[in-house]
Order: sequence, then structure tokens, then C-alpha cells
Amino acid sequence: MKKQIILGALIWGILFFPLSGYLYAPESIEGEEIKVDEKTLSMMPCLYLKKRIVTEGIFLDVSNSLLDDWHHDKDTQFSSQEYINFRTLGDNTFQYFMKQKDAVGIIPHLKTGDKIIISGYVKSCADKRPWVEVSSVVKVPAEE
Repeated sequence: MKKQIILGALIWGILFFPLSGYLYAPESIEGEEIKVDEKTLSMMPCLYLKKRIVTEGIFLDVSNSLLDDWHHDKDTQFSSQEYINFRTLGDNTFQYFMKQKDAVGIIPHLKTGDKIIISGYVKSCADKRPWVEVSSVVKVPAEE
């Protein structure tokens, strides 16, 4: 009886194990963005590596200092000459990187506590964290 249960469990695992990957790592189709929350992104950043994502956050602050010191694997370098970094606040403080020329239209108008929608590309998961190059930020209108 024990052998039958073990054999059944093995067969079930072999048949359905490949499906579990699809449940945890959604694929984008032809450049489509994957919606993910910051908590999931921080827990499993490498599942979203080289994928376009959309997430929500609460704007905290912005800075372009110290970026030249941040080299996180050979393909990811954010220079203060070209990028700003901004942070969001949720369960953890989250950092995003946006080209300065793209940030001019939205970032200066944000205040601490503004709810924002962030679209970007996960360039790296070095140090077990997502390094997201942001393509756009949209402020969510305040509910009245």
C-alpha cells in the first residue's frame, strides 16, 4: 500500500511539476508587461529578470547621488550622469532607476505619499533584489 502511494505521488509530481513554473513565473507575450506587486517582486526578483513589469507603489523620495558607486553585475550600471533613482515605501523601501530625460515630466511633481504606477524592465536580480529601469511613472489620481 505504501509503495502504491509513493509511486502515485511520484507520477503525479512528474506530470504536474512543469505546470508549477507557469503559475509562479508568468511570461510576457510580445513585449506585454506583467503586473506584479512590489512584495512578490522583492521575494522572487529573478523570475522577472529581462521582463517588462508594471507595479504600484507609494512615492517616497528621489536622488541622483551615489549612483556611480552602484555596479551590480556586469550588465547593470546606473550612472548619476544619466539616471536618477527614486524610492517607494511599502512593506520595504524599494529603489527604481529612471533616465533623467524621461523623469523630467513627472518626478518633480510627485510628493511623498503619492500613489504611483511604475512600468519598467528588470535588468538584473543581483544581490537578490530587482534592478528595475523605469520607462514610465503615472500618478494615480487621489480618490475623493
